[in-house]
Amino acid sequence: MDAEGSYKGLKAGGALVVASGNYELNTADDALHANDTVAINGGTITAATGDDGIHGDNSVTINEGTVTISQSYEGIEASEIYFKGGDVNVTATDDGINAGGGSDTESTGQFGADSFAGGGPGGGDQADDSKFIEVSGGVIQVSAEGDGVDSNGNITMTRGTLLVNGPVSGGNGALDYNGTFVQSGGTLMAAGTSDMASNISDSSSQTAVDIYFNNNQSAGTLVTLTDSSGKLVAGFVPAKDFANLVISTPDLTQNEALTLAVGGTASQVADNGLVATDSTVEGASTLGTLTLTSVVSNVDQGGNAVSASSMGMGGPR
Repeated sequence: MDAEGSYKGLKAGGALVVASGNYELNTADDALHANDTVAINGGTITAATGDDGIHGDNSVTINEGTVTISQSYEGIEASEIYFKGGDVNVTATDDGINAGGGSDTESTGQFGADSFAGGGPGGGDQADDSKFIEVSGGVIQVSAEGDGVDSNGNITMTRGTLLVNGPVSGGNGALDYNGTFVQSGGTLMAAGTSDMASNISDSSSQTAVDIYFNNNQSAGTLVTLTDSSGKLVAGFVPAKDFANLVISTPDLTQNEALTLAVGGTASQVADNGLVATDSTVEGASTLGTLTLTSVVSNVDQGGNAVSASSMGMGGPR
């Protein structure tokens, strides 16, 4: 393979806009690539790639349409990433969604590193405010062996649905950000390993809980939270093994006793694992009672508060 040749799918030296149509892409390099911005306003895109699913040096914006990245190194990568609508499903062997970038492959890559606005690929622990992810609509599913959703700067979520099936081994987390993750709306479920787990930021206005399980839970295990009347408040069926689960929905409230249970079946489970709150649940095993005393809580499966020191490297970052 000629390393100086182009093996990308749809590419643009400036802006790339997809307005409509059906696209099936199987590429060695980025499936969609722009040296400036990528905007998806409609259509159906199915991509399998040896590198990035979608890369924009400056930004990637998904307004509408259906995007399925069935195979990639990193799924969606840019300095600024906006989810405003549409249906997005990303599978990646490294990071699923990455604001800030890194090398194209595990070393330097046969195609070299991509460019990024604001100084190129970032890293380390220092927050870069020029790198961010905004979720204000749409349904986003991520399955990643690296970080599920990773920002070298900040993440905000106001509406929409973000479902993350993160890594099953250490070194990465379902959520990873160097600045803040501020959530004021929408539905977030982020499952993964516990040793690098992160909750959303304390400055969020929507209630969230990060649950550390005593043992690894198998892929396909139903997790539910029900209130004192038995009403289902939240439910999710992760597609991969997990030991940690972050839940944030508009139905979660502070100072209410919630029963945490695993296993069993629910009557209404979407293909993405999200459980409808009017579902009937049967055969679940109760693990404990959680009382969320603050907007953002970190607890073990028995409802006891945990911290970074008590969980080793697995505490909230």
